[in-house]
Amino acid sequence: MLLLTIGILLVLAVLSYSMFDRDVSAPPTVVAFVMLFGALSTFYNADLWGLDFSEDTVLIIVSGVSAFIVGGLFAVIIANIHSLDKVGFSHHLSKIEAIQINKAKTVFIILIELMVVVWLFLQMRQLTGGLVWYDVVSSFRHQKMLDPDDYIFRLPVLLKQGISISFYIAFVYCYIVGNNIAARVKQPFLNWVPIILSTIMAFMQGYRSDMLRFWIAILVVTYTLKKRSVGWKRGKETKKLLKNILISALGIALLFVVVRTFVGRGSEKDPLAYLTFYAGCPLAAFDAFVKNPLRPSDIFGKETFYTLNLNIGILLNIPELSSYKFFKEFRQSPNGTWIGNVYTGFRPPYYDFGYAGMILLMIIMGLFFTYFYLKIRDKYGNKPIDFRLLMYSYVSYTFFMYFYNCYNTFISLSIVKAALIFYAFCTFLFNINFKTNINKKVKESSMPQNFER
Repeated sequence: MLLLTIGILLVLAVLSYSMFDRDVSAPPTVVAFVMLFGALSTFYNADLWGLDFSEDTVLIIVSGVSAFIVGGLFAVIIANIHSLDKVGFSHHLSKIEAIQINKAKTVFIILIELMVVVWLFLQMRQLTGGLVWYDVVSSFRHQKMLDPDDYIFRLPVLLKQGISISFYIAFVYCYIVGNNIAARVKQPFLNWVPIILSTIMAFMQGYRSDMLRFWIAILVVTYTLKKRSVGWKRGKETKKLLKNILISALGIALLFVVVRTFVGRGSEKDPLAYLTFYAGCPLAAFDAFVKNPLRPSDIFGKETFYTLNLNIGILLNIPELSSYKFFKEFRQSPNGTWIGNVYTGFRPPYYDFGYAGMILLMIIMGLFFTYFYLKIRDKYGNKPIDFRLLMYSYVSYTFFMYFYNCYNTFISLSIVKAALIFYAFCTFLFNINFKTNINKKVKESSMPQNFER
């Protein structure tokens, strides 16, 4: 059944690529390919785990990916509702302009973030009693796993806000870095430092997800701006771009392995085994969940809308929502190998709403992300940063990582917080007002609007 899953996902990936303008970055195509990557990683470890998928697991995975693609097709139709005689994709041309920023402002940000890094390490040493880096980080991570909420709450509020704001600021610099890579201009190392410092803060807390998020953001910005500059046509530039994307993917994968000790995780596995273990475990755990599910929850969207429920519970003083916690149980493979407690993006909607509800949510997600993507294919406004593309680079992590976990960044108040911080920081960095001409499409070529398949 696992081989059947791989075969169907490959077909869906190719079909999606063909249907969505042969664009490898279209959300439905990304979802199909990352799920294929997860399935291949599971297959690599199948003998070691004594694993094969159940028929229900195959049905859920294939149906979920198909539903996301269907949602994407709805988005294409809606985006072209003004032109019902043809349904396709905009191919506007727009130039890439280098972004130059005030170095003094960047240095100021770096100094603030350095103080946050030092403060965080001192607090971690105090909480764990460790002295050297590995002992402090490893102990902090393990104690946090035992009681994640209580342990994090023991950090000073101001420190937590400093970590959070540094995280969002890093996305703005990811945009700047991606823009300048696409523009082929010399990149000041200072532009990388806020990203690196925020990544270090994540490493100190024992996780590498922020590193992946920043890489995806840079990837999305670079790819989008570069494709805009050629009118989304395919050619030598696209091939070179895809080659560079593949090289960067291999580089980030190697870095993911190299820093495992740095984040307090030890492993004797070789790099390929280590990567496929992490990428394949979620699908294996989801299969175990399908075969042996939990008792249904009496809280609406307990896992799917956890953060949203928590925020609503706090704002409206609803104890049932503000106080509940969930910690996904650890699972074992059929032969007893521990495969973790991460279950791909399918578990929350499937657990909360069943098969039909999961299909509906996947259609909605496919529609939302694809419609958003179709809008950012064209440049809007004449400011240094395309704010819509910045927001898209922030939420795109959700579908890029669907093979691993459910990150519903667009169904939570965090997206509002992100938008506000992005706006405030861009205003500080560039002294700009996004209200001016933000809805005016910039047409930088004399080419008429053209929709084609």
